[in-house]
Parts: sequence; structure tokens; C-alpha cells
Amino acid sequence: MDQMLVTTALEETWGIDEQLYFLGDWCMLYNRRGIWSKRSFKIQSYHWRNRKKFSKNSKYVDSLYEKTLAELTIYLNNYHNLDRPIDYWRIIIGPWLLSWIPILWDRWESVGIALKKGHFDSTIILKLNQKDMVPNDYNEFTHYFQQDIWNHWLYSEILKYRGFSDIIIKETNNIKIPKLTKTVPKIIKIISVLNRLLEKIPVKEKVYFFNSYFPIQRLFLLSLKLKQVPRFRLGLQNVDLSNIKPSETIRKTKISIKTSNRFEAFMENFVLRGIPVSYLEGFSSLKDSTKKIKSKAKIIITANGHFGDEVFKIWAAERKMGGNKLILSSHGGCIPSKYSMYEHQEEIADSFVVWNKPFYRKEIQLPPHKFVNLNLKPTKKGKVTLVGLDLPRYSNKVESGPVSSLMLDDYEQKYAFINELNSDVMKDLRIRPYYTDMGWDTSLRYIDAFGIEKICKEKNLYSSIVRSKIIICTYPQTTFSEAMHSGVPTILLYTEEYWELEPIFNDLVQKLKKANIIFSNYKQAAMHLNKIADNPGEWWDKPEIKKAKKYFHKMFGEADSDGLNKWVLFFKKQIKETYKFA
Repeated sequence: MDQMLVTTALEETWGIDEQLYFLGDWCMLYNRRGIWSKRSFKIQSYHWRNRKKFSKNSKYVDSLYEKTLAELTIYLNNYHNLDRPIDYWRIIIGPWLLSWIPILWDRWESVGIALKKGHFDSTIILKLNQKDMVPNDYNEFTHYFQQDIWNHWLYSEILKYRGFSDIIIKETNNIKIPKLTKTVPKIIKIISVLNRLLEKIPVKEKVYFFNSYFPIQRLFLLSLKLKQVPRFRLGLQNVDLSNIKPSETIRKTKISIKTSNRFEAFMENFVLRGIPVSYLEGFSSLKDSTKKIKSKAKIIITANGHFGDEVFKIWAAERKMGGNKLILSSHGGCIPSKYSMYEHQEEIADSFVVWNKPFYRKEIQLPPHKFVNLNLKPTKKGKVTLVGLDLPRYSNKVESGPVSSLMLDDYEQKYAFINELNSDVMKDLRIRPYYTDMGWDTSLRYIDAFGIEKICKEKNLYSSIVRSKIIICTYPQTTFSEAMHSGVPTILLYTEEYWELEPIFNDLVQKLKKANIIFSNYKQAAMHLNKIADNPGEWWDKPEIKKAKKYFHKMFGEADSDGLNKWVLFFKKQIKETYKFA
């Protein structure tokens, strides 16, 4: 029987009755199992299941990122007739490039393994319009890399470059990537109107708050304490790039990165093929838009504007060149991952405010500004709430966590854990799936396995926490912080082998394991939960558990009642240092 390579979940590329060689689990959508389960198939194991390889690849991608950023700095300066340093372009294109290179490497490696194994005879490639594969900006790029069509295009280009010739070209009925839909909540619209009114008040501001993640009432009080009119800026990018078409000639341009292997040769030919319009054809329009920002504040702070708001990034880069301070703030998190953003935030910021104990240069620990202690008292009543995780089917970074196919391992751990719970605990169990479906249909999987009645009905995490007698977190990030700060008894069950954490926090992890707060073994976690579920507060209030919790809050910041004043003192110090020579 002929064997056909399948790179994505696009069933148009699956042939008729050939044996299928799926490049990865991302090809097999759970809600389409009635189709692929009837075919004869094999699945290629995901290459980053090997964590030694993952670690090695991380170091390689980091070095390649710096080399490519340097060459793109030269290219973009020439293209835009500018003379900006590498740190200027790091602010603007860094977030995209930190995803683009790992994406190319990940797809290259998967295809390389498949070619080496030779388990297939042919593959179907859809005829697509190359221009349709170019995103307008960073936010659209993050939408594209999760789409089957875009990944099919990328895998196809790699297969052709690597010389695979048994390709069947298939015409398509103008298949395009689904448009990125942006729904603006009513409250955001109201805040935006309020901000436009406040902008009309001619009062000099010293700190420019942009997407700062302070709750509106705390930002209001903070601004008053700093003696400036509150501003509630949530977005600057209002330039429509959809009518600016990618230049085919420009995007065939090759940059030179002094290649040392075949992948780098592919990348230097391909890097401009996928660069967003916002950095090439649309850059001048975005740069002109920054002239509308009238603020003269010399201190700029954001929690996530430095990722996806292109106008803000250009404006911040220009202001930083002029000597202004750029302060970044964590918008979430808990135990820092060992593999993440390659210190990108530390590199571009003058100061980086974090919740955790600082371990990188420029980091400053301040209380979490996103939430405050709920001070909920443990109770015997309430639900046992499991907060689920979901990550994209296609990986986009070399970062800790169960990326891509490894998400199925994560789900299987939680599935096995739930099956170990006794009937009394199961009666109270409610599962809160991840807030958005990333393509693995984890919510549907939980429904099929345990029934729709086990799915949490609360609208938000806060409501779930308030109605719970115990929280089971499934990843060591923001949700775990929120649960630990709430006062509700909390445990963490996670796939430890994929969540490589910063070594400086190993002592904390061990203390929390000893206190039965952190688990990586699902049977041990279930045994503990079965034991304490009737009265979790009795366990939560034990002296040794309190000691472990106190250590946690020391390492990750106590959301105390004086937290706002600590932020005020921080900003007053920044203002004094920045404006003393003004």
C-alpha cells in the first residue's frame, strides 16, 4: 500500500485510501476522529519530547536569533533609510523574530525526521497564494501560526527546499486563512471613551501608563497619588494595514546571516517571506501614526504593549532612543520557566517589574498588581475545581511547557488523575477547561470522558475560586498564583518533565512538594486529594503547610493591602531619578 505524508489536519491533503504518515498529533483533530480513525496510519513522535534535544535546540535558536536580528537591523535600516541601533529594532521586531525562528526550526526538524525515516511515498501540496501567507502585524502572525493552511504552506516550502520530489500539486478553491476576528467587550469601549475625555485635560504627566494591567480603580488611585490625571490607555494601533500589499520582489530578497548549515541557508532565503507587513511595507504609516501621541512623559510602563501593539513599540523605541525610560511589568506568571523569551524583556527595558524573587539583571520585585488577596476561609462545602490547560497545536517558541503534541501527555495525566478519585470527591469535582480552545478540544475530551455535568458553569476563574473548597491547578503559571493568593486550599499537578523551571526556585518547589502542594505524580496527587477532600481546611491550616505558603509568598510576592503604596514609592523613585536634571 502506498504511504502518504500528511503535514496538517487539512483533509484535502489526505489522498483517497493510502496509508497515512501523520507528521504529528496536530494532524488529527479530536472532533474529526470519525474520519481519520477509519484510515490506516502512523504518527511521528514529536521531536521535542526528547528534552535533551529541546535544551540543545534552545541554545542554538538563541544564538541564531541574535545573529539574524543583527542582519535584519542592517536590512531594515537600509530599507527605511534609517540609522537605528540593534536595540531599536529589538523592541519592534523582537517578539515576532523570537517566534519566527523557532517556528521555522520546529517545522524543519519534523520534516527532516520524516524524510530520514522514509515512511512515505508521496505528499499532496495545495496551490496557495503566497501573498495570503504574509500577516499584517504581530497579532495577526500569532493567529496565522495556529492555522492549518499557513502551516501546510510552511511545511510544503520546506519539503520543496529539501528536495522531496514526489509531490502532488492540488488546485484549491481559493482556500484562505480565516480572518482574525477582534471582538471588543463593552467595558473596553466605555474605558476607551473615558480615556479620550481624560486626554483632553491639559495636565503634564510624568508616567505614561499603557496596557499596564492595573485594575481600573487601582490605576485611578495610583495616578492620583502620583499627582497626574488618570489615563486608561488600552491600544494605540489604529492604522489599517489590510490595503497594503506585500511586495513580491522585496520578499524574494535574501539576507546574509553567515550560514553554517542547511537550515540557516533555508532561513536566510525565507526570513523575509514571512515578515509582517508592519515591519516592511506598512512601517512608515505606523511610524507616522506615532506623531499623534502627545504625551511628553519620560517614564513609560506597559505589561504587554511591547508584544503586539506595533504603534506603541515604534513610539517606545523612538522615545527610548531619546533617553526616556521603558519599564516593563509582569502581566501574569508564577514560577518562572527556564526556557522562555531569552531575556527579551530584560534586554529592552530599563527596569522589569516582576512578582517573583528577582534573578535576572534589571528585575525588581513588587506585589502583584493584577489581583489582591481574597482572604477566603477554607470550608468543607464547595466544589473541587480542576483548572485545565490548553496550548496551540503548532509550537511557536522554544519554551517550557507541554507545547504542541505534548499537550496530549498533559491531558492524559489529568485524565488518569481524575480516574483515581473516589466517589465522594468525584461528586464534587468540576472541571474548568482552559479559557480558549487551542485546537486540542480538551473541553470536549473532558465532556466525553466524564460527562457535561462535570464542566464548570461559572463565567470566570474568580467565581470558580469563590465557590470551591479546593483548587487543582494544572500548570505553574498565573492561575496557580491566583489560587495561592485566594486563601482557598490549592494543589498543583503538572507535567514536570516539560515544565523546566528556573533552578533558583528548586528549593521552593521541593518545599511545596514536601507540603503536598505540588505534585507531578498523578496517583500521589489523587491519594492526597482523596484523603483531605472532606475537610481541606484542616490540612491547609497545619503549621508546616502555613510555613510552606509563607515561603511561596516571599518568593512570589504577597498581594497585601499595602501593595499599591509600594508601587507608588517605586514610581516616585523613578520620577526623582528621571526628572532631577529636567
